[in-house]
Amino acid sequence: MEKTWNILLEYGDLDLDEYFLERLPPVFPDEILRFWKDLFEVGDAIKGVHNLKYGKGELAEEYYG
Repeated sequence: MEKTWNILLEYGDLDLDEYFLERLPPVFPDEILRFWKDLFEVGDAIKGVHNLKYGKGELAEEYYG
């Protein structure tokens, strides 16, 4: 089983438009790919927290948050 660490934020401070008002958006292809890859990893972490499976096979328990 893969071990993961997740940080859950109770409230987000900025939406994407506000974020790009404070920081320059990615421009170069490498920056754009890295930005979206990192952003999708946040979604994967949230999915993992809300559909947590613990154990293996038929004995695996599922938790829904």
